[in-house]
Parts: sequence; C-alpha cells; structure tokens
Amino acid sequence: MDEVFERYPEVDKVYVTSDGCKFFKEHYAQSHARSLEDKDVEVLNRTETSNEADEGDNPDLEARIALIQAMATIEEVQNALVGESNEMVLNAGQERIAALTENQE
Repeated sequence: MDEVFERYPEVDKVYVTSDGCKFFKEHYAQSHARSLEDKDVEVLNRTETSNEADEGDNPDLEARIALIQAMATIEEVQNALVGESNEMVLNAGQERIAALTENQE
C-alpha cells in the first residue's frame, strides 16, 4: 500500500474494500462495498504525513482526479462520483467512464 502513499503524498488515509479497490473518501468505499459479498472496508493510515504542497495547489482535488483516472471499472468510477460536486472531478469521471466503455467494445 506504500505505493498509494508514494503516488499521492498529500493523502493520509486510504480506504480499501475487500476486492482491493482503493478510495480516499470513506463514504465512497462504503458505497462500493455494499455491492460486494465481503462488505469490510480497511482503513490504511500513512505512517508519516507530508505538507509539501504549495499554497496554490489543491492536493485533495488532484488526488480525487488521479484516483478516478486509475479506477479499473465503470462501477468504481460511478461510486466515486456519488455526491461529488466539483466540475473538474466530474469531468474526469466522465472521461474515465468513456475510456472504460471504449475498452469494453
């Protein structure tokens, strides 16, 4: 799991469902877990935190977009977008769903 924290240095917690899907927000993980036989969600904490982001950066936004871009299924993306209001994240989700749909054909 260290690779997640290395890739997203601004993230301090990751929620992992029993099928191995990773989420930065607990409610997304819980929502996804409802569709699984094993509904457990594991919380992983960073052992050391990093505050290296520039003042103008929005690491949470960047992390949400990056997470969506790395998702492997349409269902994961749809679950991650539940309750999302940021237009950039929503657009990233739509683009990822389109790419996944194209790969299924």
